[in-house]
Order: sequence, then structure tokens, then C-alpha cells
Amino acid sequence: MNPKRVSLAVARLLVVLVMVVVALVPAASVLADTGGGDGNDGRRPDVKFTGVVSQVPAAAGQPWIIGGQTVAVDGRTRIVLSRGPAAAGQWADVDAVRQSGGALLAIRIVVKPPEVRIKGPISAKPANPDGIGDWTIAGQKVAATADTRFNTRQAPLEVGGWAEVIALEEPAGSLEALRMAGIRPLPEVEVVGAIQAFSATAWTLSSIPLALDDDTLVLGAPQVGLIAHAAAEQQEDGSLLALRLRVLWNEPGSGRDPVELAGAIEALPRVGLIGAWQVAGRQVMVTAATAINQEKGLAVVGAQVKVVGWQIGGRLMAARIVVLSSPLPGGQHARFAGRIEALPTGGLIGVWTIAGQSVQVTDRTRIGGAQNAKVGAWATGEGILQAGGTLVAAWIQVRPLRPAPPTQEKEK
Repeated sequence: MNPKRVSLAVARLLVVLVMVVVALVPAASVLADTGGGDGNDGRRPDVKFTGVVSQVPAAAGQPWIIGGQTVAVDGRTRIVLSRGPAAAGQWADVDAVRQSGGALLAIRIVVKPPEVRIKGPISAKPANPDGIGDWTIAGQKVAATADTRFNTRQAPLEVGGWAEVIALEEPAGSLEALRMAGIRPLPEVEVVGAIQAFSATAWTLSSIPLALDDDTLVLGAPQVGLIAHAAAEQQEDGSLLALRLRVLWNEPGSGRDPVELAGAIEALPRVGLIGAWQVAGRQVMVTAATAINQEKGLAVVGAQVKVVGWQIGGRLMAARIVVLSSPLPGGQHARFAGRIEALPTGGLIGVWTIAGQSVQVTDRTRIGGAQNAKVGAWATGEGILQAGGTLVAAWIQVRPLRPAPPTQEKEK
């Protein structure tokens, strides 16, 4: 018999056998290994959260402990391992259902590396041309190693610029950068990390300290081991003041009573519209998910608004806000960002020029970092572009104008 024909027949037989084996493997097993499919097996989660894994079951059917929560599993629970075997200290996304007694039964658990995220200004960098050494980003010391990957496609990684850092807390209490990328400046510093401590005046997220004051908006109930996102303002001494803290725990339908409220805006956050408002004597919590309609006027103190949302405890969480009338006319919502090129004389009220755009600042414009308002400083903000082409600012955040790093003279 021709040897080539024998080899071809054997190869065809092997292909058929592989196809038969794949067809016989349960779909759930394939999905658990590859991460494909939705994994919910027709069940809708009541609770979604992200937390630190503190206990991995030693045997099938035993519970996990994630973010301080005991999470039961059953034969339909889908476990997705994004990198290596599950271990204490990793983070996990959990989709779960609440059972009759209140216990959590996992539909899906996605285990992932404990990657801390920081977005903030660079105030110091190492002298090493490869970037290896200690950086100071958003006031935090971050060590870069030979394994750190750098990306400067969007912006350079220079003092005075901004960076996004993905890091591991290794060893405990210090941050080691896995990836670092230059980014355009943002209105606020951002941090995502594990809650290690919290009080009414201070939180610690993956070794990063954040101060709180009376204006800090806290969304969700903190618990050690859960993951949280912080939007913060860097102070002159490099410390971080939290503007908003959001615990990554979502439990739809838990205690939400529909509420409608109409009245005048009596107070707004220091910068921007996200945070705590005071409307008709009540505190209204506004998040990034709140839809704000300013077609009939700007959302400023004195404007009449209608708020639609739900009650959680003593707080009214706004889903939608419509401005009914305002001291400042409405128009097309606009955002702006760039270097300040010109300022009015004799104060800050008047026309600013930011990245070539004329911006009208009124006595109702809320200015964050007003002490930093100088030509050359970076500013971001939002406002309304009116019919005549005038951009009226609702708020502006000005970043400090940082001096350029000293240059070294060449040896003669």
C-alpha cells in the first residue's frame, strides 16, 4: 500500500476523533476554561461586586470568601481564571443571587490580578533614561522596574504631565508599576484599589491614603476587602482629598423607592456637577450616570429643577434632573480642556481664552483651584454653548502650573 495514502488516512482519522471528543465535552466545561459565553445559565444576578479573595475553597462545593462575603457555589457556578490558579490576595468579580435566607449563591466568579489603577499628575521621575526607579504620580510613590511597560503614544511621561499607572501592591504597602502610559490631564485624580481601612475622615485604597471632608460623596457601604473607585483632588502638599468614593457593589432593586422632587438648587459641589446637591432643602446625590438636561438653562444655584430618582436610606439618588428655568440661559452642552492663553484683567470674572476657545466666566461659575489661574496653566470645564456662539462656563478646574524640570548642563 502507498505510504503516503496511509499517512493521509491516519491524519483524517485523527481529525474525526478530535471532532468527536470536542462534541462530547460539556459546553459548561469549555466555557469555564476559555471565558466564552455569558456564563449566567439563564439566571439573573441580584448582586454584583468586586473584592479581594481571602479564601479559595479546598474542595468542590465549599464556599469562597471574597470582599468579606461568604459566597456559596453550586454545580452551575462558572469559575473564570484570567491568569493562573485562584489564590488568596487576587481580586474577583462576582455575579450572585440572594437566597431566601440572604446568603449569596454565585452564578459566576471571575478571578483576576489585584491591579491597582492610578491616574494623576507626574511630580517626579527617575533620572534613569529607561524610566527604571521611583516615580511620584498623584502624590504616590510608584516603583518602575525593568519589566514595567511604558507607553507614550498619547502623551509624554514627563514631570508636569499626567500618567495612568497599573500597579501591584508588592510588597504590601508599596506600589510596583506593571504598565505606565502618558495621558492627557483629567479634571480629577482617579484611584481604583482595595479598601484596607475607612472612617468618616479617611480611607486607604491599596496603601493609598485619601482624606474625606463634609463634601465628599460616598456611594455604597464600605467594607474592608471590597474594591472602590475614588475621584480626588490633589492638594498642595501632594495629599489626596476624595471628592467621590464609589464602592464597587451593585444590588439593583434593594430598597429603591421612586421619588420626584421639584424646587430650586440651593447648593452644588465645589467643582463639576457630580456630588451632593441641595434642592428644596433636600440632599440630592448626583453621579456620572445621572442624566442632566440643561436645554432650558444652566444648572446653577437659583435654577428651578425637577429631580427623578430613588430613596436609599436618607439620601435621594438622582437618575434624571431637568432644569426648568435658570438665571443663565441654556443651549448645547459643551466640554473644554487646554492651556489658559488669556485671562480677564482685574479678576477672574470675564472672558478666558482656553486652547483658542473664548469662555465666559460669570459670578455663578464655580472655579476649582482659582489660586492656580495663570496663563499657561491647564484648565478643564463644562458649560453651555449658546445660540450666539458664546460658551458660558458652569464650572472650571485649574491645575497648578508646575515648573519645568531643571536641565543639566553638559560638561565641557
